[in-house]
Amino acid sequence: MGARAVLAVLAIALTGWLAVHLTSTPVAGLGQQVDAHLHASGVASPITAVLLNFRALDTLYEVSVLAVALIATLSLEPTRQPRVPPSPGPLLVWLVPRLTPVMLLLAGYLWWAGSTRPGGAFQAGATIAGLLLLLALKGPDPGLQGRGGHALAMAGPLWFLLVGSATALAGSAFLQYPDAWVKTLILTVEGVLTAAIGVTLALLAGGGRRQA
Repeated sequence: MGARAVLAVLAIALTGWLAVHLTSTPVAGLGQQVDAHLHASGVASPITAVLLNFRALDTLYEVSVLAVALIATLSLEPTRQPRVPPSPGPLLVWLVPRLTPVMLLLAGYLWWAGSTRPGGAFQAGATIAGLLLLLALKGPDPGLQGRGGHALAMAGPLWFLLVGSATALAGSAFLQYPDAWVKTLILTVEGVLTAAIGVTLALLAGGGRRQA
């Protein structure tokens, strides 16, 4: 067995040991504090409460990293080699139209369910991205490489900033939602993020722009 194979086996064994050890050993964390303040978060899911309320600024940084990655990708020179897209196979032509409403429904469910159970903008956005890539494979091009697609990709962090600025101007801290609007604002932010994350991931997977 070569040295690389031995290292791979050791890495897998170490990963498995850590997974078993960490999941079987109680770890003191902030779970109790989250549970104690969950009623004030506006949502029933502790994950969404942390990501969109208690630590919303961290989530803003995360979606901003995606936006910066897309801007960097768009700044690259397009490939100069002409490319003729292959014609889609009959299975793809038959499957994509039937799969589209299912994936849209799934994305909508993940967005809405995120307030009460696992789900939310990132899962829903990944579903949208998968659908957009399927549509691009089937053709015609969904047209994301134009200004409209780029603007939609930037809408997520910009809307997040707008909501945070509005709460600050209203007398609260940045991204500290008023009690009467907390759930509505979280769902609105997650809805815009769903579309923006989906478009951003699809553009990144496709290189951001058409080949020249």
